[in-house]
Amino acid sequence: MTRKKPDIRLSKPVVVHRETTELSKMCPVLKVSGRMFPVEIEWMKTSYGSEIADEYEIKAIEKAAEIHGREPPGDILVFLTSQLEIEQCAKKLEILLRGMKDYWILPLHGKLQTDEQKLVFKDSPIGRRKIVLATNVAETSVTIPGIKYVVDTGAVKELSYDPRKKEYVYKDFKFQTMPSLMSVLHVLVLFLAIFPISRLQIRTQTNANSRFVQWMNGLFYLPRGNELRVRKEYRLLSDEERRSYHQAILLLKNDRTVLPNKFDAIASLHHLNTASGAHGGPGFLGWHRIYLTLFENALREKVPNVTIPYWDNTLDAELPDPRRSIMWSPLFFGNGNGAVVTGPFRRFTTPYGPLRRDIGADRRLMSKTDLENVFSRRWMWEISNPSAEDRYNLELLHNHVHVWIGEQMSRIESSSYDPAFFSHHAFVDCLWEEFRQRQRQHGINPGRDYPRIVGDQGHQPLVSMGLGRLLVVDGINDIFTQRIYSCQRRPECVPGTNHCGSPYIRCNWSTRTCLPLIMSNRPNNPVAQGPAQQQVPWWARLMQRNGLFG
Repeated sequence: MTRKKPDIRLSKPVVVHRETTELSKMCPVLKVSGRMFPVEIEWMKTSYGSEIADEYEIKAIEKAAEIHGREPPGDILVFLTSQLEIEQCAKKLEILLRGMKDYWILPLHGKLQTDEQKLVFKDSPIGRRKIVLATNVAETSVTIPGIKYVVDTGAVKELSYDPRKKEYVYKDFKFQTMPSLMSVLHVLVLFLAIFPISRLQIRTQTNANSRFVQWMNGLFYLPRGNELRVRKEYRLLSDEERRSYHQAILLLKNDRTVLPNKFDAIASLHHLNTASGAHGGPGFLGWHRIYLTLFENALREKVPNVTIPYWDNTLDAELPDPRRSIMWSPLFFGNGNGAVVTGPFRRFTTPYGPLRRDIGADRRLMSKTDLENVFSRRWMWEISNPSAEDRYNLELLHNHVHVWIGEQMSRIESSSYDPAFFSHHAFVDCLWEEFRQRQRQHGINPGRDYPRIVGDQGHQPLVSMGLGRLLVVDGINDIFTQRIYSCQRRPECVPGTNHCGSPYIRCNWSTRTCLPLIMSNRPNNPVAQGPAQQQVPWWARLMQRNGLFG
């Protein structure tokens, strides 16, 4: 080769003595000794009882953020396994470092353009720290100047020969960690095989089965097309829409292909053991948003095109006695006192006994003043636990309604077995979306507005939500209301009529308020009665004659 190309140069990071001797007979050999630097190695603990594949990248970027906030100047290198992982971690790291401007996040992987790859060799701007997110394959072929801190996840992709393709390909990562490599791989394979939806820790006595997990996994999807589902106020549904919604719930309740039935299976997810980040912190709103989406997807397996109607309980709060609202008639939720024996959900059973209610015994419904207070705030921390004042705290206001309904609805572990739960939370979710729209009007990006003070560890932004592979911070993503659903405006008086877009809600024009029909002492005889007595309108008399309240 030296005869054909006399100016050839060979380089090798480490040259053994025998090779040096052979080379010196043919051409000069130059030795360049490298510089050695002291290196401190710190091992991070990993909970091998949980999902390593989800945990390692989160811990890596949390450690990078910690180094950036606490350690002296010097660039940071984080080893990851793929382009997708790098892109996802870059976004999550941006969230962790939001509010700071003294960092420069740079990706490094084989699919970047040459100019983009060269950025990692540039010096950081004055006063900024370079944070490089690189694959082990890309980084081992170059030396990045300025790196002082290295976060190695221990996860690598290895080059393996594929006999079927007859070529070398990069295959799935392996963990290189302090414990036995085989024991770690065993745990990883076990979880990937049995729990494809990550940290869905089902600890109820009925749902610890693979069929449930497989079914739940199929509920995580984005609908095709650009048409959004529209969630309406319960009383604004047409009779056909309302019947379809009730039918979908009953079909889930009667479907025992997942034990004990599909309705109860979904309800079991709203449990203290499986929803640690669902209450008592800023994760509350996002967790329930995703939970409602899963429930709605399950309903649509039974009856396509149904959506969860929201229950605007501020309308009922305007009544002299909200317990007599038509919402507690057989047309809607069914009776509100004792065992539920009327309406579509009559004689529902739950793991906590027959479905029961005790409306009005304690606490209160939400008021229009409550909404005005919430909408007067600008940031998510101002309406969320643990930072919000009581009058602005949307979770606390929502709690009052749970207790007002009573019985199963008054306890976290049993509330989701009452179908009223989903309409109540759909209303809270629509209020939150209205709050987010107001944020945009004030130049705030709600997709990045996750509070710094979160309280319980389960509300940390990069902790698994416990629903699929989603993290807590994924709950504030705009994708849900951009790709899946929207909320119809709350009921308003319709000009030229005496109702609010529904035969079940009349308009009191003297106060411009919408008031639900109420039931007399006999549930099958509703009358339009409010602060100002009015004659029963023609549409109410027509429904009475047709027996629609029986």
